[in-house]
Amino acid sequence: MEAGTLNILAQVEIKQGNYSQALEDSQKAIKLAREIGAREIEGIVYTKAAEVYAALKQPEKAIQTYEEQLSLYTQMGLSSEQAQSLYNIAKLQRQNKQLPAALTQIDHAIKIIENIRKEVVSSDLRTSFFATVQDYYRLKIDILMELHKKDPSKGYDAQAIETSDRSRARGLVELLTEARANIRKGANLKLLEEEQRLQALIDAREKLRFEIVNSNKIKDPIFQANADNLKTEIEQLLGQQKELETKIRQSSPKYASLKYPQPLKLPQIQQQLDKDTLLLQYSLGEEHSFLWVVSPNSLDTYELPKKAEIEKSAINLFCLISHNSSKPPSVTNKENPCTDIKTQSIDKAATELSQLILAPVKYKLGTKRLVIVADGALQYVPFAALADLTSQLPSLPVLGEKDKLPSPTRGGAGGEVIPGDNDRGGIDVNPNIPASRNNFNYQPLFLNHEIVNLPSASAIAIQRQEYATRKAAPKTLAILADPVYNATDGRVTNAQNKQQNKQESIDLELERSALKRSADILNFQGWGRLLGTRQEAETILKLVPDSNSLQVLDFAANYIWGTSRK
Repeated sequence: MEAGTLNILAQVEIKQGNYSQALEDSQKAIKLAREIGAREIEGIVYTKAAEVYAALKQPEKAIQTYEEQLSLYTQMGLSSEQAQSLYNIAKLQRQNKQLPAALTQIDHAIKIIENIRKEVVSSDLRTSFFATVQDYYRLKIDILMELHKKDPSKGYDAQAIETSDRSRARGLVELLTEARANIRKGANLKLLEEEQRLQALIDAREKLRFEIVNSNKIKDPIFQANADNLKTEIEQLLGQQKELETKIRQSSPKYASLKYPQPLKLPQIQQQLDKDTLLLQYSLGEEHSFLWVVSPNSLDTYELPKKAEIEKSAINLFCLISHNSSKPPSVTNKENPCTDIKTQSIDKAATELSQLILAPVKYKLGTKRLVIVADGALQYVPFAALADLTSQLPSLPVLGEKDKLPSPTRGGAGGEVIPGDNDRGGIDVNPNIPASRNNFNYQPLFLNHEIVNLPSASAIAIQRQEYATRKAAPKTLAILADPVYNATDGRVTNAQNKQQNKQESIDLELERSALKRSADILNFQGWGRLLGTRQEAETILKLVPDSNSLQVLDFAANYIWGTSRK
């Protein structure tokens, strides 16, 4: 098809920097696609035309082109494509310093994404879709933080952390699904069946409507009427689905909190914290990163170095801790990122990372409990091993209060704004890292802090809601340690245990596929025996009376026991 050929030519010309010819070819392609009713090609070519206008420093024309694309996709009923057009518009408006308009567009895009009901079956496509959604949230965070810099009194910083938490709450279901967690356990089966039935009806009607509006059939009045009727039916089914969601929330709150998450607002997040706890929530971005520090009565925001710099340091520490045997999943596409690390000692690597992500708040931490909501490669780093910078020698220069973004003082559990305290200045994203391990004293963070890691701040409320109705455990401590991972373990081949281990070996084989999947994710070559865990378990158990403790070792320390009601 000539329109498709012109589109390919435009792509080549864009790469060659021949923007004038690329614009001419893309405009011809749009016209041809429109004439023959090839609406899908028309939509794709709009993107190339907009990219050319952006390259030619004509953002308003690029925005106008994306708006024409949005109008087309709206007519076609393509939700995810509409969201992508809105995202592109918001990016250009942000670059053009049209921040309020950009915020409106990205809000609309996120609303569409969150209302998309069609499930993505393929694991690869689901991962790709999730990554794209995260880009939407990050763009909104960047826009909000730029607005916050311009006017710290409007509460844009609070909206930013709420957006960050919302993205994590929405993504948690994807992560649990990927891990094959049974989030439906305990839910009302009849309501779940109805949920699936409604989803199937919606998917079927969406498919039929798509086939009509994405072809020449749409020009036929009869088919146009059918498409309109299908749209009405879909809207009615979505209304029924919303009513069903309310019923599921009432009857199965645990399942609903994961499937239909309701992320917390800042005041609700603050209510989950006590006076001895600080929440440290990170968001890593391509241009710059952010750290929000939340207490029961305050919110402070700090700008950190860009994602690449932080993740390089985090991967360095991860590789040293893991002895170069694995890599952080989904962080780097390199076959072996551990070959490029420069810092070779754990204590120095831990201090370097602490300088990047903890230095601005080191004097706020005291000895408080730290609730960490990490992002990117930081999710694979044990914060307990990071350096406590308050133990550093006084001569060591670090980031500090001057890195704090302008912010109003917030008082009370509601986080209300109090005028003032908004005159803090510049941001230093290149802290002075010590060149030699002899220049500092390394003290791990866990010596003065209890460290709690959570996937999102809202997870605190979800856990407490579940614990509120849970029966108190009869004992204080249960430890599972030194499990049997494979059939080559000496405990399996021990002659005197063969009969006893017969059924347990069968259970072991059933668990092997799940273990192999976990090893593949972490780039491990299988799991060996963890001898140190037995010694660790025995040492910990000495701290608790035998009557209040339970020890599970060897074959008994398995997935079935760990997920049982014991």
